[in-house]
Amino acid sequence: MNYLSLYKNLVYNGLGDYMKKNFIHGLLMAFFLYFVFITTLYAEEPNYDLVILHVNVYDPGSGKSFKDFNVGIKNGKIMTLTRSPIVGSREIQGEGKLLTPGFIDTFQRHYGEIFDGIRLKDGVTSSIYAMNATSEKALLDEGNTISHIHRVLLFDLSPVFATYEGNTSRVYDFSEADASFLKDQLNQSFSGLYLDVKQLMLLPKFDFIDDSIPLYINLSHQKDSHVLPFIEEVRKHNPNRPIHLVEANRFTSIMGSLLSYAKEDPLFTLGGYPFGYVNTDPQLEVAERISSWIHKPIYNQKEKEMLELDGNFRQKNGTWAVLDLLSESLRQEILGTPSFTGESYGSYPGPVMSTQDANTFLGKVFLSEKDESSLYKVIDSHTIVPTQIFPSATSPFLAKGRIQIGMDADLLIFDPEQIPQFSFINEDIHPSSGLDYVIREGVVVYEQNELVPNYPKARYLSVGSLPYERIKHVEVKCEGLSKKEMTFLKYQDRVYLPLCSLIDYLELLYEEDGPKIYVGGLLQLEIGQHFFSMGSNKTNLEHDILLMNDQVHMELEDFKRLFTDFFVIGSEDDELLIERGEKYSLLNKVGNESQDVRFEKKWYTIPLLYSIALILVLMFFINLNRPRLRHKNLTPKKKKRER
Repeated sequence: MNYLSLYKNLVYNGLGDYMKKNFIHGLLMAFFLYFVFITTLYAEEPNYDLVILHVNVYDPGSGKSFKDFNVGIKNGKIMTLTRSPIVGSREIQGEGKLLTPGFIDTFQRHYGEIFDGIRLKDGVTSSIYAMNATSEKALLDEGNTISHIHRVLLFDLSPVFATYEGNTSRVYDFSEADASFLKDQLNQSFSGLYLDVKQLMLLPKFDFIDDSIPLYINLSHQKDSHVLPFIEEVRKHNPNRPIHLVEANRFTSIMGSLLSYAKEDPLFTLGGYPFGYVNTDPQLEVAERISSWIHKPIYNQKEKEMLELDGNFRQKNGTWAVLDLLSESLRQEILGTPSFTGESYGSYPGPVMSTQDANTFLGKVFLSEKDESSLYKVIDSHTIVPTQIFPSATSPFLAKGRIQIGMDADLLIFDPEQIPQFSFINEDIHPSSGLDYVIREGVVVYEQNELVPNYPKARYLSVGSLPYERIKHVEVKCEGLSKKEMTFLKYQDRVYLPLCSLIDYLELLYEEDGPKIYVGGLLQLEIGQHFFSMGSNKTNLEHDILLMNDQVHMELEDFKRLFTDFFVIGSEDDELLIERGEKYSLLNKVGNESQDVRFEKKWYTIPLLYSIALILVLMFFINLNRPRLRHKNLTPKKKKRER
């Protein structure tokens, strides 16, 4: 049989003269429709309010860094992290810049429009304040004037403890009424406790309050030698509570010991500024501390004069800055300790702002080594560590301090190499500079060294929430391995599992490289993508791989499809059952790119065939409606010439 003749008869004669002239055009049209179909399917909908393009990302929660990524923001939340093109109502080009979460000031006494505006320029998007019930009401009444920085409140217990007049050490016993009042305050507006310790005889114990409520302690009125013993004693009575020591930069003689203690106790943090000076009023300062500062240079902030601190310090008036209190090695140790957080608070602020008030955070970035490891430790101290001080399930910082799916879009964009020198102690204070953008909950509030007018007001933070539900105690079972409990996530009505934790449990070889994950040298996956490669082949998942809850997550059904050639996977309520398949061993070999692994055909060949069939059918019906040529012996061209 002459298949070529049959083909010509079927196509040319069966579909008519129109198809004869336009068959090639029809095929081209089919391919065009297929291209439009695929492009439309994978094009990101322009639903983002703000997109940041081609920016380098550092997420303190997971410790991951991504190069040249795109970030999509909607309704104040981070909704996508991807290399794929995205479109938004506003676009920011981030080439060569670093994207980090907004900074959190772990203790700030001052507040007001001018002060908060300067802190915003230093990268601060949230601050923590200590207030008692009376001042808290006054502060909340001024809520309409908050324009720059979100506020989290601590309940100040100092007036309660100040009434103690004993001279023997004992644990303070709260009355039932006081305990009830305190719990009510914590349930309403306050997220933590603050205690300014005037005397060391009284030890706080809060066994009637959940351990997730942190305790802030101010020991600036005590001798350096008394600080660590008191902290250790408090820890005995509060073994599982986060404890934060404010103004730790004052304790220069024991700074090394404090940093060592913080490294040993994961629930202990300390805060201050790393500039090597302390603001103080000599008439009010602890005598022991002042004696260790004799012969140090001091600067009178009011009179703007520099001199040496001598034995007549009690006759000095006003606020003084005592200089050169930290050695270079000790300062670098502070910069390399993430649990030493940033604070703008000083005991004696005076009417003139100081370097600590305006440059604490970007100043710390400036002082850090510019290699990524050192820089990221400083960023951790400004972002993720403050959120960990508040571990409550309803913490106001649940969605802060991270660049992950569903987190609040409190973000900074800057070039670390372009952060300039901070203010010197002996000059008029000037705000920090070097930030390209400050974004608070998805809105640009600071841009190119200028505050943006008329942006939405800041607010008080008391209760936080997450965009996903944690499905805890999911039991994973695999033959030959002990069962293990994991936490899955339910996000947008889909279940996601912690990919790397599960791969590690299955004892598979894998490697993480920024946003990419390599499994056994065979599978290559990437955050923000639903494509993956298997050896030299490429195919797709139904949903993107997401960074959530400080881990990489994959949708459960995608996991089953992806590993179907390697495992037999089943799931029941709160259980994931896994058996090794016949190709399991391929995932534990390195360099399997040449392996011939078969998996499902690329599904998008089907729309291509449908597109071609659709064009053929359309051409057929168009041909039926055209007038037929009746001159059997004349082709269309001959008939035209005869006329």
